[in-house]
Amino acid sequence: PDIVIVEGLSFPLQLMMLKLFLNRNCIIVVQHHGESPYKGYKKILQKISGKFISLFLFTSCENAIPWINAGVIRNTTQCRELQEASTYIRRAGRKESMERCGITGDHNFIWVGRFNKNKDPLTVLKGFENYARKNNAARFYMIFQEDELFNEVQNMINESTILHRTVKLLGKI
Repeated sequence: PDIVIVEGLSFPLQLMMLKLFLNRNCIIVVQHHGESPYKGYKKILQKISGKFISLFLFTSCENAIPWINAGVIRNTTQCRELQEASTYIRRAGRKESMERCGITGDHNFIWVGRFNKNKDPLTVLKGFENYARKNNAARFYMIFQEDELFNEVQNMINESTILHRTVKLLGKI
C-alpha cells in the first residue's frame, strides 16, 4: 500500500513491526482516539514508533500537546485536525426526515452529540441562545444518545424563554 491508517496510538510495537513489512515509501497515518502517552518503557516504544509515523490525526491539534511534550511527535507540522463522528442514522429523504422529527422552517440547526461534560451541550445552548436573540426564525433540534446532563439541559431550556421557544430535544433517533 501507499498509505496505511492506524487507529489509535496504543500499539507502538505493532506499528514498528508493521513498518518492517511495508514498502519503504509507504506513509503511515495514525489517528488519535483519546489515548494518553504511556509512561516507563512503553513510552520509549511510543517515542521510537513515532519516528515511523508521517502524520498524526487529532480532533483538535491541542490534543497533540501531551504527545509533543512526551517526545512521540517531533514536529507539530505532522499534526492535522480531523473531526469524526459515528452514527446510527441512515440517509432518508429531506421531507420525510423533517416530518419525522417535527422540523419546520428554514433556519434550522441540528446538534448530534452526547449530553455529557465532554460534548458540553450547555455551552452549545448558550451560543445558540445568543444567535436566536438575533434570529427569531432559528430553531435548534438536539439528537442525543447519552443523557448524563439531561436534567441540566432541560433546566436551562425551561429557564430561558428563548430556548424554550426554539429548542426541541429529540433524543435517540
